[in-house]
Amino acid sequence: MLERRLPAVRHRDFRALWLGGACSSTALWTLLLGNAWIVYKLSDSSFWVGVSTFASMSPYLVAPLGGMVADRAERRILVRVTRLLTFGVTLTLFLLAVFDVIAVWMVVAMALLQGVVRSIEIPADQALLANVVPPEDLGNGVALTSTTQHGTRAVGPLLAGPLLATVGVQGAYAVSAAMALFAFLAVRRI
Repeated sequence: MLERRLPAVRHRDFRALWLGGACSSTALWTLLLGNAWIVYKLSDSSFWVGVSTFASMSPYLVAPLGGMVADRAERRILVRVTRLLTFGVTLTLFLLAVFDVIAVWMVVAMALLQGVVRSIEIPADQALLANVVPPEDLGNGVALTSTTQHGTRAVGPLLAGPLLATVGVQGAYAVSAAMALFAFLAVRRI
């Protein structure tokens, strides 16, 4: 019954891409909240929170360049590489926080790197969608992917908020790293 209403989920590669996208987006929003929290805690400055958020989001302004890369590269490999790099960024932040050597400039630098990687990952992910879903189910695949991307904007902070309040930024970064790892593992099957 579900497959009749959501025909894109019939396709194994779509399910892997969809799950990976959900985990990747959750990792992003968890990371953004963790970054804002730790930057404010370290600097006591909303200006630096804005700088770190801008560093993370500004590369999206050049996302069309990421689309050009996605058009010229093997999309499956590109999505895998970008998801692995995202895991590396979140793991680095987690380790910096665990060893209590994290500084505002480190968060800003990692946020910028994460933004650049995501500005390539998102177009590659979207382009790969057309390769894993047949044309008759593509509209449903696009709708499910879009709904998931928007829904994770609530899920990421929902996961990170209680962790920030109890165990600190290490917990938020750990969830973000785990989600990024799951995102990578999901697309390895495609």
